[in-house]
Amino acid sequence: MPRVFISEPTGPLGSALARLYREQGWDVVAADPAVPTDDEAFAASVADLAPIDVLLICPRHVMHLDVMTATRDEVLTSLDLNVRRSFLYVRHIAARMRHDYQADLDAGREPTPRALLFIGSIHDEKPTAADFMFSASMGALQMFHEEAGLFYGTDGIHSVMLELGPMAGDEELFASTQTRIYQDPLIRIPRDRFLEVEELWPILDAAWRSPALNGAEIRADAGFTQTYSVIPRHRKEGK
Repeated sequence: MPRVFISEPTGPLGSALARLYREQGWDVVAADPAVPTDDEAFAASVADLAPIDVLLICPRHVMHLDVMTATRDEVLTSLDLNVRRSFLYVRHIAARMRHDYQADLDAGREPTPRALLFIGSIHDEKPTAADFMFSASMGALQMFHEEAGLFYGTDGIHSVMLELGPMAGDEELFASTQTRIYQDPLIRIPRDRFLEVEELWPILDAAWRSPALNGAEIRADAGFTQTYSVIPRHRKEGK
């Protein structure tokens, strides 16, 4: 039975992904959200893990921080929740995955696929106007994925990123007084239906099985960004 470690198992997205993996017959290991964000605590929290086939990184902390009024502490909190925790899980769990890969080689066994799967957002490049630090954090996660693909790709671990578009509830999550982009997001999705977690399984499965996808960034937004535009609320008609 393959095993996945999920970095954010308690939020709506993380819990839905955990359910999806269990339905597909995977053993799911859930991170402890109470672990402090320091090296020693994280190392201790994963010290006794059984071998991991997929490390699933899926931060989704939206704090509605305004670029003009956010405080230093708020910015650091957003980075801590969305980026630093992800970094520490990769640092410590990927090291274990690398060790297990080498153990397979030393024992003359064919190594099984091992992957770092980053569940990001189209907002790593597109602004939300609802939380600038969420976009900044997703951009940092995107670069982290690319670096991880280079660093761990030589040791049998490949890195793939999914950039997710709108899902049910995002119209409230990303509501903004600065733009109408999420006031009626379905009109920007050609099929007129939000992305659903169950639709991600063929992508997640292929991403795990295919080392050739190392470094790939896969946009899963049902066509949302094909018609994406930010319309400032102060724009005058005809301008």
